[in-house]
Amino acid sequence: MMIDESQLPPRQYIRILYAKGEAVKFISHHDEFRLWERALRRADLPLLYKQG
Repeated sequence: MMIDESQLPPRQYIRILYAKGEAVKFISHHDEFRLWERALRRADLPLLYKQG
C-alpha cells in the first residue's frame, strides 16, 4: 500500500543533546535508549527510525 506523502503532516527534525552525569554512569546504553523511547512515547510524539 502506497502512502501519498502530500497528505502527511510536514516532518520536523529534533536533535537532542545530552550528557551522562556521575549519578547515572552505571546505566547501560540499552537502558538509556529505553528511557528515551518511553519518554517520547509518553509525550505522544510520532517516532520514525532510520532504516540504515
